Amino acid sequence: MPLAVNSLLRLQAPHRRISRYLLALVIVAVATLLRVAVDPLIHDQIPYFMYVAAVVLATWFCGFGGGILSTITAALAGNYFFVAPRYELIPHGEDWIAMAMFAAVTLGLVWQVGRWRRAERVLRALHADAERMDRLKDEFLATLSHELRTPLNAILGWAHILDSGPDVDPALRKEATRTIVRNAQAQSRLINDVLDLSRIISGKMQLTLATVDVASVVSAAIQTVHPAARAKGIEIHATLPRHVMMAGDADRLQQIAWNLLSNAVKFTPEQGRIHVGVQTKGSSVALTVSDTGIGIEPSFLPHLFERFRQADSSTTRQHSGLGLGLAVVRHLAELHGGTVRAESPGLNRGATFTVTFPIGAIAAEEDGGSRPQPEEGVATVAHPERSRLIGIRVLVVDDEPDTRELVHAALAEFGASVRTVASAQEAMGALHDWKPDVLVADIGMPVEDGYSLIKRVRALPANECASIPAVALTGYAQHADRTRALASGYQEHLAKPVSPHDLALAVETLAAKGRSPIR
Repeated sequence: MPLAVNSLLRLQAPHRRISRYLLALVIVAVATLLRVAVDPLIHDQIPYFMYVAAVVLATWFCGFGGGILSTITAALAGNYFFVAPRYELIPHGEDWIAMAMFAAVTLGLVWQVGRWRRAERVLRALHADAERMDRLKDEFLATLSHELRTPLNAILGWAHILDSGPDVDPALRKEATRTIVRNAQAQSRLINDVLDLSRIISGKMQLTLATVDVASVVSAAIQTVHPAARAKGIEIHATLPRHVMMAGDADRLQQIAWNLLSNAVKFTPEQGRIHVGVQTKGSSVALTVSDTGIGIEPSFLPHLFERFRQADSSTTRQHSGLGLGLAVVRHLAELHGGTVRAESPGLNRGATFTVTFPIGAIAAEEDGGSRPQPEEGVATVAHPERSRLIGIRVLVVDDEPDTRELVHAALAEFGASVRTVASAQEAMGALHDWKPDVLVADIGMPVEDGYSLIKRVRALPANECASIPAVALTGYAQHADRTRALASGYQEHLAKPVSPHDLALAVETLAAKGRSPIR
């Protein structure tokens, strides 16, 4: 019986509603036959008792409409077959009261069973959704483990080769260094994607709005992906009108462009083509990234921007990644009041991604010209010269010996005089004895953390380094962590991993301020 019921209910619309009503009538008919079978035993007594169960079953399997239909049909059938005088549709005298009581009771049951049925369907849907999310979580964790271990394996392997002795071939040493840097950057991007998604889910992602030249932002993203595209022989063509301005967060807008471009490079085979365009369309401005890559299956398009979703998450997949980049793009676009959509004619026919921002967020001025594609290798950030930190004394506080040695070597390379200590207590002694110009401190340390340290420093007398410029160099990289560090007394917050150039720039900038009052 359950299999027959389920088969009947699985019929597709528009036949589904008819099938449910037919099933309700069948249930009433079965109840009538059962009542006929026991009629010799009970005769005219309790003529409707079989139909109560019929109405409950009809409501459960056929919904509210089926329950109403079964109530009406059961009332008429009970009166016709089992109420004297029999075989008359119109009840007589007190029989109206019995029929009305049956209808009232069964309608109440229809309402209650309908609620139970809706609750059961909601619970079933929630359970299925929870199972799906649990499965996606397990797949994501397995993928995350793989994606973190793969670059780590390259880093450790090449590091062991470099450490094998002084006879390492110079060309091999150069290749090892490049590989270590490339894989460390890959790990950093993975971690940043996970942190960004965490901020988005928790509602803590904040934008720093300013007037942004969209072409400049996209040009910077193109420049970033050029090495990867060049390695595969992929041509990137850009159509970027000048002076298309909008209110947005330049870093997050560049992240949107970079995610779409890196995605295009990843899924486009060698010698392929990518086109990037920015244009105003009526009341909006659109960023479009199209490629000649592997395309997208039509069945996967609706799920493309869901977090943790990948078209192929198996162990035999051809492309790496966590399946977070496009989810981050969608959330960042929505934070800017925009939308993102993807189009693809099918597998091996390329794909086009379009991010659209409303005209209310921009002010566009086009002079008809186009910005040429950025040249490769053009630096976007000025780096300090090797001698820029000469004469600057830097105190480094970190409980990890490897980090202390790295920061010492990085700053010394730029000419700084560096002293390292392993704890907040040692730092207080070094501040008193050595009088450094800049303090670089970790946040997470045993016994006493970096927050406590900077509070103790700011509480010192004015002539004992109370106003020393300080940098928090930490693995705590959330927006709330930066806010807390600056509120505690640090003047700069740098998240690990940080490049030697960025660290040197921060130290140089703070040292130039001297012992200015803490803001």
